[in-house]
Amino acid sequence: MPDALALLARHARAAASFARATLRAVSWRVLIGAEAFAVSLSVLEWLVDRGRGAHPQLLLAMMSREMLAAPFMILAAFAGNEAVLRGWPVRRAFAVALPCATAATVLCLIPLLGWSGWLGSMGLRPSDPRALVAFGVRACVGVGLYWGLGMLVYLNRQSAARMLAGVRVAELARMRLEQRLIDSRLAAAEAQMDPRLVLERLAHIRGLYDARQPGAEQQLESLIEDLRGKTGQQLAAAGVPGLNG
Repeated sequence: MPDALALLARHARAAASFARATLRAVSWRVLIGAEAFAVSLSVLEWLVDRGRGAHPQLLLAMMSREMLAAPFMILAAFAGNEAVLRGWPVRRAFAVALPCATAATVLCLIPLLGWSGWLGSMGLRPSDPRALVAFGVRACVGVGLYWGLGMLVYLNRQSAARMLAGVRVAELARMRLEQRLIDSRLAAAEAQMDPRLVLERLAHIRGLYDARQPGAEQQLESLIEDLRGKTGQQLAAAGVPGLNG
């Protein structure tokens, strides 16, 4: 029994975390944009049906359907995206989110249209189960066709954006690793140089210049060539292009 309660509590915490993440993604701007799209879509559908003698109240019914579908579809899209983030395939998230949003829309739409009397204006009787089922099926198809396509595009686009971001992060990590490797090789090459010997030779050459000995300039050139040669070898070993004379 304690194990079952612990499992139930874990699932409850996961569900609460999922719901919070989904709701955080919803904004008023997104909802207003979805409602504007819903109104435009219903008007276009009604204009197409108008040539076949569609009743003016059908426009109100279509607007009710699409405006009611908008928040459900937005929530379903963000929930599907959150499910993909948590490891679900895009197809599975889409196959679960779209039917849930469509069913919720139709279940809220039928009582709304029945209460407003618009079902009767469309020749449907709320007491006829077969007519209501047929209307529900048509509403599901109408809602799922456009909104489902948009949801699928959104989920695929979000998934592709995350994959591209992952590739960029991996490439940046590779470049940083290469830079650290070069830095470590340069540090190792610098550690192999003996600064004490260089300073001793410089002090000797300075003494020659102070004494105005004729071989001072030749020894300085020799020291420069030696340092240049060693530096080129160390840079080549570190994978860095050498110095050019």
